[in-house]
Amino acid sequence: MAKLSMNQLINFSEQLATMLEAGLPLSRALEVSGRQARGRAAVAVRTLRGLIEKGATFTDALEQSGVFPDFYVRLAEVGESGGALDRVIADLADFYSFKRSLRRDFISRIVFPVLQYVFAVAVVTAALFILRHLGSDAGNPAWVAGVGYGLPAALVLVYYGLLKPLAGARPLHEVALRVPMIREIVLSLALARFSRVMHLTFEAGMPIAEGVERAMQVTENGAFAARAGRARRAIDAGRPLTGALQEARVFPAEFTDVVQVAEEAGKLSERFAWLTEHYTDRARFAMRAFVSVLSRLVWVLVAVVMVIFIFRMFTTYRGAIEGSLGR
Repeated sequence: MAKLSMNQLINFSEQLATMLEAGLPLSRALEVSGRQARGRAAVAVRTLRGLIEKGATFTDALEQSGVFPDFYVRLAEVGESGGALDRVIADLADFYSFKRSLRRDFISRIVFPVLQYVFAVAVVTAALFILRHLGSDAGNPAWVAGVGYGLPAALVLVYYGLLKPLAGARPLHEVALRVPMIREIVLSLALARFSRVMHLTFEAGMPIAEGVERAMQVTENGAFAARAGRARRAIDAGRPLTGALQEARVFPAEFTDVVQVAEEAGKLSERFAWLTEHYTDRARFAMRAFVSVLSRLVWVLVAVVMVIFIFRMFTTYRGAIEGSLGR
């Protein structure tokens, strides 16, 4: 079965968290949620309830259903092991709501520049077609349309065919963490997810070494996940949390400095909650800045295309006029 959509995850999590916070047993909460769900979500909830009634834990049921993201399963495991499942599910609802708002914000900001680009290519192509029929050799409209629409289509295919399947791959994230602007988005998202899990780790009373390893593994960032074992071994060897994070060599100094102050003050749980919100806001701001740059690039590209076209027309007609005068 395919994974649940973002909206389905949010609706399920909000309903389940509300019922668990109201004191309903998990099986009863799933029963009510199943009656409210539709489509794949309804099937998934019935599957969860059936597995739990057979003796599976909630985490095992999520994993066996095969329709929940790994991040969702791992965070639910933290909440279930620490007796804070209702808070974790509510937190997951907030997290996926944030991801949805980020996606919608990106789409809303990029739609207008994309439409401008599509319109500009169409205008240039139509103008060249008309000029061709009038006997001018200003350019090949088929070539302009092919390149103008083919390049964005190729980029989309590269993204969905290559980059998206490799979304969790370490080499891709190692490169992304070194590219300006993209680094800020990727790093902020990873730090927000890490901080979210660490906050839940302290709230649930989970051992720090296990919490750090799990938090780095579920950042959905291959560079962080690859260093999870190194950070855990540092804590097992007796190093403080700050030292373990520095040992991983992927956390920025500004992050470890905040953790060090919180560790010395004994307020790690509160500070990780703050870091979650801080880096969530930074990711949102970085995404908006990135989209703003993209929109400007589209503007520049449209302007370049129009300038080239106008220059080509001018050159063609000047040549035609000079030829007429020469005769």
